[in-house]
Amino acid sequence: MVACPLPFGTGNDLSQVTNWGGSPGVGFYSDLEELVIEICENTKIMDINVWTVRAQLKEDGRIMQVSSRTKREAVVPGVTYESEMINYMGMGEDGRIGFNVEKVRTSNRLCTKAMYFLVGAFFLFCPCTRGPTAAEHIDYVKTMESELEETDYANVHADTQEKKLEAHSKSDVLFTSTKKDKVWPHLANNPVTIFAPNIPSFGGGQGNAWQGSKTLGVRHHDDEEEETKERRERLLSEEHFGDDHLEFVSFSNIVTMGLGIGKRLAKEKGPILVKFKDRVSVSPSDDNRRTETFIRISM
Repeated sequence: MVACPLPFGTGNDLSQVTNWGGSPGVGFYSDLEELVIEICENTKIMDINVWTVRAQLKEDGRIMQVSSRTKREAVVPGVTYESEMINYMGMGEDGRIGFNVEKVRTSNRLCTKAMYFLVGAFFLFCPCTRGPTAAEHIDYVKTMESELEETDYANVHADTQEKKLEAHSKSDVLFTSTKKDKVWPHLANNPVTIFAPNIPSFGGGQGNAWQGSKTLGVRHHDDEEEETKERRERLLSEEHFGDDHLEFVSFSNIVTMGLGIGKRLAKEKGPILVKFKDRVSVSPSDDNRRTETFIRISM
């Protein structure tokens, strides 16, 4: 599919990285005929990776979204959710901030940016509003041999899940949230957000998450292993939205997230699985069964 991202939204990140500008202020945007001529004569086709993100929740989980028409939050039926991702996705405080901004979002770009600042400042300076960090939610992130492997993670007992993780080769696990882990690469700190940028722009051109993240946010136990060396080389490479790789960075707090200053975690091809920490059901009928919550990312 060929598409032309024009900057008529409030963020316009994709239009900026594809050289269509951040706002419709250039002359040819004011005239439809001139715009069509510009598209037909002065453009080139660029390949952009489109990722499919599928979330699988536990049985009593909820998927919430804000209606763009009514600005009210509502529960999406079911325990699975699937969407296409082109720009970026995040897990943690950025989602919580974005969810609340959507309730008051307007068509005015400056007003929307101001609301992001105000909501972010509220969560930052009011301790009573603190939510769990991304590291407190996420168990581990790993590559998958195939998308069919996803079925192995749904509705299994905890001991079975642990055995499956132990069976994976070390190169499969990108990082875990367990700092005391002596086998797998683990997060070096307790980030509030884990962010996956597909394009070199976020926040309406506010920053470039991959380029702005200069240091590494994972610790490896065997730096001399060949897989570790290759992974480190990828972490030092440049980002491109058509390279078939998805980058992961972490943000320590809301301030560094707003500035786009994070730590590089991984750069890998899909499919990628994000496994969330188990929650033990106390229902007698469930026999203390742990239902799995995960996100699968693939092209």
